[in-house]
Order: sequence, then C-alpha cells, then structure tokens
Amino acid sequence: MILQGLTVGFLVVGLAAACCESKDAAAPYCLDEKGAAAQPGAAPAAAAPAGKDCAREAALDVLLTRRSIRKYEQKPVPDAMVQKILEAAMEAPSAGNQQPWRFIVIRDRALLNDIPSVHPYAGMLKEADLAILVVADVTAEKYPGYFPQDCSAATENILLAAHAQGLGSVWLGVFPDEERVRAVGQKLGVPANLMPFSLVAIGWPAEDKGRGGRFDAKRIYLDKWEAPWKPTL
Repeated sequence: MILQGLTVGFLVVGLAAACCESKDAAAPYCLDEKGAAAQPGAAPAAAAPAGKDCAREAALDVLLTRRSIRKYEQKPVPDAMVQKILEAAMEAPSAGNQQPWRFIVIRDRALLNDIPSVHPYAGMLKEADLAILVVADVTAEKYPGYFPQDCSAATENILLAAHAQGLGSVWLGVFPDEERVRAVGQKLGVPANLMPFSLVAIGWPAEDKGRGGRFDAKRIYLDKWEAPWKPTL
C-alpha cells in the first residue's frame, strides 16, 4: 500500500526530528559521517548531519535497525512512551480510513505470565514489561476484508515507535490461527464480535542483534516479472 509506506516514513521522520533536538538518552539517535550512532546530547562529529538531514538519517536507521527482541531488562516502561507508541499505531493507514483497530495495553504481571499458556511463542512475555494486543473491530469495516492490512500497518507502527524510543519489541501472530484468536480473546475478555489480531511484547532490550542485512536485489524486478532491477547508484 502506497499510503502505508508514506505513513511509516512520516512517522519515523517525525520521531527522528524530535530526537535530533532531544537531550534524552532514551531517545533515538542520529548518525555521524561514518554511519555510527551518535547519542542525543553527545558532541557531534565534524561532518555529522544536522537538522532535517539528521532526521532523515535517523528515520532510515529506525527502519533498517528494527529487530525482533525477545529478551528484556527488568525495568519499567513509562506510560508516556506507551502513549507515543499508541499514537503512532493510530496514524497507520487503513482502507477508506476505516481505522478498524482497538488496543489493549497489558501490564498485569499475572496476565503476562499466563498468556504463554495459550500462545506457544509468547514465552518472552514473562520478561516483557508490557504487551499490546491489536484487536480488529470487523463491524467497523467500510471495506470488508481489509482489516488484516489495516491492523498489520498499525502493528508495524507499534514496532517502529518502540524501536525509535530505544525499546525492544516483537510481533506475536494471533490471527488467522483460529485457536489462538479464541484463546487469547477469552483470556483478555475480548467480545466475540471483535478479532484479536496481533500481540506485541515490549520492554527495554537485553539483547542487541545489530542490523538485519536482509536486502536482496535478486528479489527486485523492473517493470515486468523477472526483468532484473539494475539501479545506477
């Protein structure tokens, strides 16, 4: 979706622009002329980008360095940071701007510890400070069938906004696994007419995975299928 790409771009540029002026050590960072991270408040390198250039570099860095983090420090995440994450989630694009999403912020330790009993890949919730369940309100759809795209865009914005603030997160699939949808919905009291879509574990990262390095030019074609893309760089 073109709008999804634009929204993600505006999201990370906006967060990055704010961080380039921030002195908060928990904020995102800009890059020096060698592409190395320069923490906010640190003395800039001689040729370090500034202003809008810094924001663009930091925005790209948020996109390129986001990784799935499953190990967390035992340190609370402030509500103000969670609020920013949710604001970003709600800025995601949706079909006809239908915004079919709802969100449950899960902080109760007993709940976080119990969810792995109904989700086989949610063990990290026992370490995470919180989780966010993205729920689809299919009754709010103006364009039936598009809620998976809409809620996926919101989930990706959650991941990016968490990473932009120095947090770690991981996307745990719920939909379309019918048993997970039912079990997670029951565990969190989701009404039967709503659809638990995804679960995101969030916390301060206790692991550093570095850049993903997933770019593969062989998967890109120009104009037609199997016509190789050969950019002039």
